[in-house]
Amino acid sequence: MEIKGKDASVNLDAYLNKIDKKDVTQKARPDAQGVRGQDNVQISARAREVMEAQQTAKAIPDVREDKVAKVKNQVETGTYKIQGKQIAINMINESLEYEIASKIKTKA
Repeated sequence: MEIKGKDASVNLDAYLNKIDKKDVTQKARPDAQGVRGQDNVQISARAREVMEAQQTAKAIPDVREDKVAKVKNQVETGTYKIQGKQIAINMINESLEYEIASKIKTKA
């Protein structure tokens, strides 16, 4: 399924970039009284999960070479069969999912 629109990915990327730029513990800085203290940044478990998911997603190749090679071979040999009915069903399902998601988003 393809998620259309940029809201979710842009917000997630901005959030993750912000997290990536911060150190878990920053260098000690003098406070208002001149005493050196240490600032700590705590990342929630959810933020860690999001960061791990992003790293996993980055590791996945954009193109599945094995599937591309298989379909290319089938097209070249004339054995590739288009299943129009299944394609139509998938298109309708994706359209309905997108429509429902957009209605839920506008209510929120």
